[in-house]
Amino acid sequence: MQGYNARSMESSRFFQTDTEISEIEKEILWVFGKSIIEFESVLYVKFHTLTTEFILSEEQLRLHLMNLEQKGYVAFASFMGKRSWRKL
Repeated sequence: MQGYNARSMESSRFFQTDTEISEIEKEILWVFGKSIIEFESVLYVKFHTLTTEFILSEEQLRLHLMNLEQKGYVAFASFMGKRSWRKL
């Protein structure tokens, strides 16, 4: 099985323009919930626990988080010496 539930990564459903966010990025923001900051590993586990439609590797999740960072939705943080992300 390929990533993204056997769908093509190039699909417009997964990567949008600079101002729009994709479905998968909306799900990532939803996984944050009311949290202000989350460890990257916790986000990965929460994402797979709360969403069943998408299958991502940790690297793919990190790429989407970096894309969201460029759009101004999240910011990278080093919290307690671990990779973390905070919702803006």
